[in-house]
Amino acid sequence: MPTPERDSRGPVVWSGQFVLVTVVNTAVMAVFYTFMALMAVFAADVLGAGGAAAGLAASVFVVAALVARFGAGRVVDVFGPRRVLVVSLGVFAAAGAAYLVSDSLGALLAVRAVHGFAFGVATTATNTAAQLLLPEARRAEGTGYFTLGLPLASAAGPPAAFLVVDRFGYDWLFAGAAVVAAGAFGAALAVTAPRAVVSREPRGVVAGGSWRDAGIVEPRVASIGVPVLLLGVAASVVLTFTYPLAQSVGAPAAAGAFFVVYAAAVLASRLAAGPIQDRFGSGVVVYPALAALTASFVVLGFARSGVQVAAAGVLVGFGHGVLVPAFQVEAVRLAGPLRTGVAVGTFFLFLDLGTGVGPVVMGRVVEASSYRAMYVATAVLGGAAALAWRLRRGRASGRH
Repeated sequence: MPTPERDSRGPVVWSGQFVLVTVVNTAVMAVFYTFMALMAVFAADVLGAGGAAAGLAASVFVVAALVARFGAGRVVDVFGPRRVLVVSLGVFAAAGAAYLVSDSLGALLAVRAVHGFAFGVATTATNTAAQLLLPEARRAEGTGYFTLGLPLASAAGPPAAFLVVDRFGYDWLFAGAAVVAAGAFGAALAVTAPRAVVSREPRGVVAGGSWRDAGIVEPRVASIGVPVLLLGVAASVVLTFTYPLAQSVGAPAAAGAFFVVYAAAVLASRLAAGPIQDRFGSGVVVYPALAALTASFVVLGFARSGVQVAAAGVLVGFGHGVLVPAFQVEAVRLAGPLRTGVAVGTFFLFLDLGTGVGPVVMGRVVEASSYRAMYVATAVLGGAAALAWRLRRGRASGRH
């Protein structure tokens, strides 16, 4: 086996393959954020869908992606990230082009379902490939770099989508997104499967055997499922309720400032936290990040001005920016290298589930009480996540 490249801090993180997989993942996420921002509006304005149906046009993508998480990781472990990535991105690009001929609500929902399923499989493959390409001694650092594209995609995608639709129309948006997806597919053809991906278990377990062998959920990762799920709930609260909160305090422009500050804090925290986690263990970064996230919801719950809303973005960005890569690295550590795909799939299963149920549950709290009560309840969930992390089954030592 060839000796890995090294730099002054050890094995190299930024290998050519790692850069390629990072670019592919960022492109896929950019398409996701672009479409999520406008799909309900497109269904209502162009196809004449009612409010509930328009919401379904947005959410069916997420539901399909969640379904794909069941078993996608095991398929990646068996067949390797490259094969799965090429096939899923081929479907992803084709589905992206199919929006151009979706002239009814039924057709749109079908395309959204296929698109979402392909997205779920593709992102499981890209994240697995990244984990297998990273040297173990610098995995947290590298995961932080890999996920830097997400806040950039979420910040740039929706504004770009609104601009294109306003000036040129939806067909240009769909065509542009299809080109980006096709570019990601082309780049995926150059990805080489990391050697560590080969599973030593027989391929037949995909079709039979125990539920663990089938790769639906990795039990060792499920032991941290509660804090990951609660992180998803917290993230969904930020995305769903920040603008209404800013409106309620008479400063709607503060929502824009919040997300700018949030994105900057995510970028800074991911650059800083990874090397610390690699050196000292997960607990050193997880507990402060959970504390910051919990405090941010207390600030939002009692905010009375736009400045307070925007300032909370620093705490939310730090907490979310640290916790997503930290939890993912811990999931891979718990599962071991031969089940990296299942570990990644299980991690995203819990994260996506929390993101999906969060707006529904917390929306009911707002309806029954107030934004303050909802944010305080979310802060309590942050404390519960810290307790669940501490008590999680299967922790190896005090470092973690």
